[in-house]
Formats: sequence, C-alpha cells, structure tokens
Amino acid sequence: TTGPCGAQITGAGVTGVSAADGTTVAFEFSSPSPTFAAVVLAEPCGFIASPTAIEASGDAYGQNPVGSGPFAFVSYSSGSELIVERFDDYRIEGVPMLEEITYRFLPDQQTRFQSVQSGDIDVMMSLDASLVTQAEESGLAATVNLGLGSTEVSVNGREAPLDDPNVRRALSMALNRDGLNTVLYGGAGMPSVAPVPADSPYVEGADFAEFDLDGAKALLAEYGEPISLTLLSTESRTQPAELVQQMWGQAGIDVTIEIVDQAQLIDRVLSNPDYQLAMWTGDEVANPSKMSLRYVSTGAVNTAGYANDAVDAAFAEAATIADTDRITELYQEIMGHVAADVPYIYLVRKVGVIVHTPDVVGVALAPVAGVQVVDPRTLSLAG
Repeated sequence: TTGPCGAQITGAGVTGVSAADGTTVAFEFSSPSPTFAAVVLAEPCGFIASPTAIEASGDAYGQNPVGSGPFAFVSYSSGSELIVERFDDYRIEGVPMLEEITYRFLPDQQTRFQSVQSGDIDVMMSLDASLVTQAEESGLAATVNLGLGSTEVSVNGREAPLDDPNVRRALSMALNRDGLNTVLYGGAGMPSVAPVPADSPYVEGADFAEFDLDGAKALLAEYGEPISLTLLSTESRTQPAELVQQMWGQAGIDVTIEIVDQAQLIDRVLSNPDYQLAMWTGDEVANPSKMSLRYVSTGAVNTAGYANDAVDAAFAEAATIADTDRITELYQEIMGHVAADVPYIYLVRKVGVIVHTPDVVGVALAPVAGVQVVDPRTLSLAG
C-alpha cells in the first residue's frame, strides 16, 4: 500500500485482499468495480512478485528478479546489458523459440542502426519513423507499431486567453494533422484528435475539432483580441513544436517556443504549473476509466487544470456501477464534453519502429500500449 500501485488499488474501491486458498486471491470492494481486472490487474499493479525471492534477496531483489514469463533472468550490468534465458516450464508449450536474448543499451539511434547493419545486433527499436525507409534502402526489415498514445500539446486553461474554450478549439482547428503525420512520421503514423482510438464506441457523437483553418480564424475573430502565447518544448521535440508554431501562425496566433530540459518541463507542467502551452505525450487508452487521472478536476496528472462538474460526476458514476450499457453512455457523455472543451490538443499517434536483420523472423508486437515493444516469445533466427 506504500508503493505507487497502492493508490490505484484503493482508488478502484478495494477495501481488502486475502488468500482464499493456495490458488485464489479474494478482493473486497466498497462498491462495484467493473474495470478492476482490466485497469488494475492487467497493469503492473497486478504483477505478482515471488515472496521466496524477495526474502532471499531483500533490498537487492530489483537486481535479482523472479517472474513467470517466457524468459528467466540471468544477469544485468547497469548501462550495459541485460541477459535472459529460455524458461523451459513456461505455460505455453513450444515457446519461446530463442535460447537466450541479450538486451544491449545503446542510447544513440545511429549507433544502434549501424550495429544492425553490421550484424553486431539483430534487432533495434526507435521512435523515428524515418528509419523505415532507411532500413529498406539498407536491405533490412522494419515493422511499424502505432502505440496507444499521442504527441500532444498540453494547454493550461487556468488563465486567459486559454481559459476560453473557443480559443482552445481554434488552436486545435488550426492544426493540419495529416501534414504533421507526413513531416514527422513519413505518413506512417495516424492523426489523432481524441484520447481514445478513432474506432472506439465512446467517441460516437462527439464533435472533436478537425482541421479547418478558416473556422479557426473565425473563432479567433469572435474572441476579438490579439493572441500571443509561449510553447514549452524540450530539444527532442523541437521539430513538432516548430510545425505547430507555423500552423498557428497561419491562423494569426503569435507563438514563441521556449526550450527547457525534461526536468523543467515536468516541473512547470505537472508539478508546479507555470506555462501556457507545452509539447507533451498523452495516453490514448482503450478503457476510458484510466483517463480520470487527466480529466477529473482533482486528477493527479490533470496538467490542463481542467474542471467540468459533469465530467467529474460521470467518471464517479462509471466507477461504481456494473451496467456496461450505462457505462458506455457515461463515457460517451464524457467524450462529448472533452470534445467541446478541448482541454488537451492531440496531434499524431506515437509511432514505434522495429528494425531487424532479414534472418530474424517471428517479429510480433507485444499486446501492450507501448509503441516499440517486441513480443520475444515468437522471435527466432531463420535456418
């Protein structure tokens, strides 16, 4: 209960946990919690550590992990490499295929790419979609993964002019997301306007702002005052920051980019709000209950200072009922408010790229939200 998962578990209404027998865990709740299994147990909070290993290793357990996955821990060298070996008693027969995997930590992307080219490593991961073309030209293979998350702009709606929802909507309407996708990701990404996937039933009927430069100009004209804003960004996000700056400039919005380091960005956006606009990364989730941390007025990562009583009430009701049809209605209501209020401006879905040598087969993406996660169970080497 003292770790970061404690708040998530108690927030789901859990009042007690006990071992009913050797293979059964019993959870007690203060109210129905229909999303508990998907949102809590399927996330890291649901991972079960080995009491035997914890007792044996004590404070060093983090360096001697024990799990139940397809590979067993062999060794770890900080900043250098992690080695795992096949776990023969894995629950799925026939996998994993490989006997051993060495994960090497190579921070520089070009070094990683050149290492794949030379055959020094077999697989690399990156967030740079331009590597798809580079890989193909070099005779390598590449797999693109659209992650559950978006490059976004966090909007501080606590003060003028950004406390006006029409100004926020104008900012969103002025952005050509197809153009952003083309320039940033070579078209490999997917434009994003909502915090849930485009095919989600929860966005049905929600009027999210699409690209409409003339419409953006009209909303700004209604506001009636010149708008000058500052956009925080880290060095690594300079390109998307400059692109949105240019697009906003076409709508008549004067935007200055301020470059800060990652620690400053987190402090000024999340910890001690002191900003107007900021390049940020937003979670795009399949289950909207997880969005409450961003959209409920008291949410821990509500960087926008967003407050809507109807949204708070809908999230609260959805968290305590088991009627799935009603829950869907409530989430659709929430998405309707979010679309109208525009507390955050989503841009393009995050892209992950897996580059590998042609003799690596069975490259599959892990079924998680991450954008560059390979499922190691099916990896093998041809021949």
